[in-house]
Amino acid sequence: MDAATLEAWASWALQEADALDPILSGQVLKHLRPPDLPAPED
Repeated sequence: MDAATLEAWASWALQEADALDPILSGQVLKHLRPPDLPAPED
């Protein structure tokens, strides 16, 4: 495999990995919810 082909594959593979990463893809925001805290006692 020549260097250009390997570089093209590496670029593609990194893009695929980034798309799966919940932080980089922004998917983590869909799964975050504010915590259910008990009401403060007066």
